[in-house]
Amino acid sequence: MPKLIRITIILLLLSLVGCDNTCDNEILQRGVDPSGKVEFIYVRGNCGATTSYSHHIYIVPSGKSHEKIESVFTVDKIEKLELKWLASAQLQISYKAARIFKFTNFWQSKEVDNFKYEVKINLNDKSI
Repeated sequence: MPKLIRITIILLLLSLVGCDNTCDNEILQRGVDPSGKVEFIYVRGNCGATTSYSHHIYIVPSGKSHEKIESVFTVDKIEKLELKWLASAQLQISYKAARIFKFTNFWQSKEVDNFKYEVKINLNDKSI
């Protein structure tokens, strides 16, 4: 086998071994709403050196996992993120700047007061 082909095959195999399609997700914050029925979970995802961190906000019934639930807010390149329950069933997400990939202004669960949860985002002190 010619030397160039062997080197190409070795490099290809090494590049495949180095590829890992999994992301590391770290829970950075949890916050229970005033009623104690639900909580938000703030997760930061790290998919490697060539991508920026992803940031995901989930609302879940208290004590439940976020892993099989869709996020209500997904962004990257976020600055000065703050999460706060304004009242029971009303979550406010504030930030200075971000690239938003997903946002929904409500959350629902048959387990907890279905369709009664509102999500607001706040940019530079102006509600959106």
